[in-house]
Amino acid sequence: LDLDSFNDGIKEYSKKLGVVIMAGGKGIRMQPYTKIFPKPLLPMGDDTIIDLIVSKFLKYKINNFYITTNYKHQTINNHFKKYKTKINFKIIKENKKLGTAGSLSYLKNSKEELFFVSNCDSVVSEDYNIISNFHTNNNNDITIVASKKSIQFPYGVCQLNDKNKFIGFKEKPNFNFLFNTGLYLINRKEFRLLKKNQRLDMDDFILKLKKKKKKIGIYQIEHNQWQDLGSWESYNNFIKINK
Repeated sequence: LDLDSFNDGIKEYSKKLGVVIMAGGKGIRMQPYTKIFPKPLLPMGDDTIIDLIVSKFLKYKINNFYITTNYKHQTINNHFKKYKTKINFKIIKENKKLGTAGSLSYLKNSKEELFFVSNCDSVVSEDYNIISNFHTNNNNDITIVASKKSIQFPYGVCQLNDKNKFIGFKEKPNFNFLFNTGLYLINRKEFRLLKKNQRLDMDDFILKLKKKKKKIGIYQIEHNQWQDLGSWESYNNFIKINK
C-alpha cells in the first residue's frame, strides 16, 4: 500500500465519506484456502485482496474504513494492526452472520454521512470522487455501481412469434447486461431501516429501499473496470493480467 502521501490534500467532503468492506463471509468458493485464511487475505503479489481494495480508496483521499467481520475475525483484525497509525479503520465484529447488509446497522450513528459499501472480493477501477459526485448530483439515496458487458451466445437461436410459431434463426446473438459489481454508495440515513443483529442481504435491502420509494441510481462502468475475485478462475486471471 502507498501510505506515504495519501494524507496530502484530503478534501473536506472526504471526511464525511466512509468505506465499509464486507469481510465476514466464509469464502466457500475459494476453499480449501479459506479453511485456513479468510478470503480478504488471499495474496495479491506482496499484499492481499483487501489491501488492494483499501489502496483504491486511499488513491482518492478517502480514509475512513469500517471492516465488518465474522468468520476468521481475529486473523483479519491482526492483519490491520500493522496499519494502525496510517489508516483510519475500525473492525466491526458481527455477533452472528448478518448477510451482506445486516452489519450496516452498526453504523446508524457514525460520523460519516455517506458510505461506499464494497464486497471484499470486488475491485473497481474508477475515480471514486466521480461516483460520489454522480450520487450527490442526482440526489440518490443509494447508487449501485454496475458493469456493462456484452455476451455472445455461441449457438443459433430459434425465434418464435407471439403464437409460438417458428419464424427463423438468429445466429450467435449478442446480449447486453449490467452486472452488479458489489460496490454501492449509500446515505447513512438509510441504515435506519435496518434492525440491529438481524440478517439481511444487500439485494433484499435494496428492494426494501425501492418499496419505500427511495431514489436508486445506477452508475455504469466498463467491464474491464471491474474485477470479481470471488472464484479461483477470476482470481487466477487477475493475477496473470497484473504480473
